[in-house]
Amino acid sequence: MSTVAAAPFLTPRGNTVRVQPWHWSQDGARAPLPNYVPGWDYAMALELDRSYRMNPAGIRSDCLLPDDAVLCLVVTAATGPGRLGNIRIPVTRHRLGDQDHEIEIPIEITLPGEKLSQNLHLETDLILESEIGEEERKPLAPWRAGSRLWRDRHSFILEGDGSRFPMEFISFSESFDNPSQTGALWFLHWSPSTEHLTEFRGGVRLYLNSDNEEFRSRVLAGDRLTLWEIMHGVMIQILSAMLADEHFIEEDSEYDEGSIGMIAIQWLTQALPGQSRKQVADMLINDPSHFHAAINSLADPGEEV
Repeated sequence: MSTVAAAPFLTPRGNTVRVQPWHWSQDGARAPLPNYVPGWDYAMALELDRSYRMNPAGIRSDCLLPDDAVLCLVVTAATGPGRLGNIRIPVTRHRLGDQDHEIEIPIEITLPGEKLSQNLHLETDLILESEIGEEERKPLAPWRAGSRLWRDRHSFILEGDGSRFPMEFISFSESFDNPSQTGALWFLHWSPSTEHLTEFRGGVRLYLNSDNEEFRSRVLAGDRLTLWEIMHGVMIQILSAMLADEHFIEEDSEYDEGSIGMIAIQWLTQALPGQSRKQVADMLINDPSHFHAAINSLADPGEEV
């Protein structure tokens, strides 16, 4: 998905700024980057490239800017849950020259898998870096340093722990004998005492109660608040159990990519950056409101699911 933002001043016309689609390279083959990135996991770095064609003099003319106005192409990646992501990764900056013809600007980037989660948003901004003096300012022309003259944004869904979360609908009245379970909306099947090293998709399964028709309809419709509360509950259950384990709290404990332990570490890193696992474990006991709020925010699936 691509979006282009408007601005309250003159902006470049279509013939002075042109872009090619984002491409990615996998196993030596280069192809357009799909909206859903297949087979992605935390061990997989994304190698991306894109070509921009711009006419620096034409852009300045379109925007009524002086010939010495400093323009910069800035590419940023954002990742995490929701429409905007909660982690931003500066990628590259390219200052435009004074050419009076179209130039090609190739961009190649590598995004480490351990820094990515759930969604990837690639943003390209054309920025006016220098402030325009009063004597050179023209009506409707941008003049403030930092003004965004043009923006292009593409969003992609990363298949992995988010998009492949193992879940299924079952009848709780037929599957459970205990009345305290048959009325629940969901049941998380996993074993925290033995499966820290188990692959997440193989060791965790979320069962949803198909007996509750309203709940079932909301999940199938992708209702944001319903999915948000489910994911929040799942994350809290797993993280609370993990943080009660002394081995997990030790910073030198290691887990394979895709394991329950590594997924838990990824969640904590995104929700509470800069906090050690020991500090988060203490927070869970001494400041549970802060802990739950941070995890609740991380669990937001965004407006588009």
